[in-house]
Amino acid sequence: GSANCDMPQSVVFGRPGGGKRSPEVDVAKGIGIVLVIMGHCGGCTIQQVILTSFHMPLFFFLSGLFLLKKTETDIDFMKKKAKTLLFPCLIFGLILSTYSTGLDLLRNDNTIPYGLRYIGLFINMRQNPFPGSLWFFPCLFMVEMMLFYLHKLSKGKTIIMSIGVVIFTCLGLLVHHFYGKGLPWSLDIALYCTSFTMVGYVVKDAILRKNSVVTYIIALIVFIISVYVNYKYMGESIDLYCCRLGLYPLFFISAFTGIYLSIGLAKILQHIKILNFFGQNSMIIYPLQYLFILPIGKPLELVVENGLVRNIIHTIIILLILTPIINIINRQYKWMTGKF
Repeated sequence: GSANCDMPQSVVFGRPGGGKRSPEVDVAKGIGIVLVIMGHCGGCTIQQVILTSFHMPLFFFLSGLFLLKKTETDIDFMKKKAKTLLFPCLIFGLILSTYSTGLDLLRNDNTIPYGLRYIGLFINMRQNPFPGSLWFFPCLFMVEMMLFYLHKLSKGKTIIMSIGVVIFTCLGLLVHHFYGKGLPWSLDIALYCTSFTMVGYVVKDAILRKNSVVTYIIALIVFIISVYVNYKYMGESIDLYCCRLGLYPLFFISAFTGIYLSIGLAKILQHIKILNFFGQNSMIIYPLQYLFILPIGKPLELVVENGLVRNIIHTIIILLILTPIINIINRQYKWMTGKF
């Protein structure tokens, strides 16, 4: 799953020409993070297949809206990203590694030697003895660094940047295809997810324009067809974590149409305060949801039979528990999220 993470707050993305923070973007992140939790809670195949086709690409896309300030030096940019992405990854990673090690001790399970989870925080590889459940943080860091240097080398020329992104994307897909395992810091995912962030960067001024209902209906039809055909081809859901994308063109079509529909939904729901709150705090929700998936999921399985209903209840309970925790972190432990 993707779950994200911080859409770096470095630039306040407002309405084109305006200085205010745009509620649509926060609500889009809010929708995204709710879908990420639903994806992690499992329980219903159809819902899983639909959500995983776009929920992680959505976060990469949204990060593109905030991407580059003309005046930043390499060192300033790197410092800022290390603070807002790598530092929280380390802090929340320590919490999660301790939690997982505790679970291992309780279950008397030593498949992963004690202590290895902590080393894994720095290597951050997926699918190996070095657990990297927070893969999104270092992955987004890599995406943003690649695009920063691409922007610098191309002197900001969009066409040259786009060619660079196409090359990165092809490289990432080649790694997936021939190697099929995660690279450190999820560089494999970062390479092809530059495409989502780049598109976000390019369309950022057009994103709040009104679109006709017809375009949304067409996008929805294309989305359903691409998700369905890709699912029939793979027999399972898309999973960036496990290098499962299915047919690459269909992966990108379903991701981009899913993103487009999510932004449309965010425009409709832009005044829903709770989604705005979840969006602004997505980088706290993303790591901490993992603490509650098992303890709540197991008892729920005994009580609720229907997979979709169980998934929705599971997600709501996790968000209810996390709400006061978010408020405490924002009031007293802001440094955990790199705000210091």
